[in-house]
Amino acid sequence: MAHGHVADALQVTKPDVYISTDGGYSWSMTLSGPHYYQIGDHGGLLVAVSKDEPNPQIIKFSTDEGQCWHEYKFTDEKLNFTGLLTEPEGKSSVVMLWGYHSKTKKWRVHVINFRDIIKRKCGDGDYESWLSHSSHRSTEGASTAGCLLGVRETFYRLKKDSLCYNGYDHVVVNTSVPCTCTREDYECDYAYYRPGGSDDCVKEKEFKGPEIDICLHGHEEKLVSEGYRKIPGDRCKDGFKPTSKLIDLNLQCDEYGQSLVRKDETAPQTENQPNGFSKGVKVLAMVIVIAILALASVMGVYFVRKFILLRRNKTVYSYSRLGQNETHGLMHADDDDDDDEGDLSQSLDKALAASQVKYQDSDEELTTSKLPSTATKPAPKRSQPNGSAHPVPKHDTNPFTGYHDDSDDDMLS
Repeated sequence: MAHGHVADALQVTKPDVYISTDGGYSWSMTLSGPHYYQIGDHGGLLVAVSKDEPNPQIIKFSTDEGQCWHEYKFTDEKLNFTGLLTEPEGKSSVVMLWGYHSKTKKWRVHVINFRDIIKRKCGDGDYESWLSHSSHRSTEGASTAGCLLGVRETFYRLKKDSLCYNGYDHVVVNTSVPCTCTREDYECDYAYYRPGGSDDCVKEKEFKGPEIDICLHGHEEKLVSEGYRKIPGDRCKDGFKPTSKLIDLNLQCDEYGQSLVRKDETAPQTENQPNGFSKGVKVLAMVIVIAILALASVMGVYFVRKFILLRRNKTVYSYSRLGQNETHGLMHADDDDDDDEGDLSQSLDKALAASQVKYQDSDEELTTSKLPSTATKPAPKRSQPNGSAHPVPKHDTNPFTGYHDDSDDDMLS
């Protein structure tokens, strides 16, 4: 179904509704003026509502492909009609009409199920055989009538005078038969054309382009055509069958790069399998892999060398073990005035010299000489500000232990 005019050009008048029952090859007017229309029940039901009426109240329907139309008043209200809908695939017999009131602006939807009118289920006698595209190529003979892309299809459709419904689950039955090949199943090949509506393909005289060379199984071959090649998707069989020749040029080529590699004078005429990836791609892949391995090696050597240098240059501070006599000497020296700072430095030097500690710049354990517990050097008597001598008290000979620190701060400062 479609809107249109009977004229040689588009008209400015209102169009009419036309219908075709042979796939669009012929058309006939079925409704006067523009209409909303829909197709339901697999084509067994046609519905329409006039567009000329601002507030339509009547719906038209047909069960014989638009030959006869029946009317049904679906409402007494004056609605601003907006649309007519059916199931999207056109399988259902249910129709919906949409509209709204001018004053209240409320929407109204009227649903009509035509199964309440058409109650009989269609049987086998209600269908007829129909050859699609029957008028196409009918002048060429009975063997080619209805052939499209090499196939003749026959459908079983509802008869026009059958008042019944197909049903939502109806399956359209069709059969396909391959046609005999003719020139209509072929198109003109490279550098050929069809002059003046003829079916024959003629080579273009003024064509000066290169010949057709193809790379087949690694060998460069020249294609010699008679001017025809089959239309893609065409399924015809037998009949007209033009031939094409492939001439081996004894040249080895790359199927993926479509480029000539080298001349192969002694190559056998057997078919070779494709090489997969081209040589250039393989070389590029090898270069990338080698570059990645070299970069990984350089980075590995750099980090190993860095680790070794850090191990070697690690700074270690070692501290001695002091006896209690030296400790008390330092404590008493700290109680003196600022004028005795020189004596404190001398006492510290003497204490460090007496500990006999070996200093090693490594992470290994310190080697320290054990101080005898019975031989302690008494601290010298120091004069007090009041002139009296301050005796050094005697304590136990157990030495206290210093500690080892890897930090950068000198604990003796």
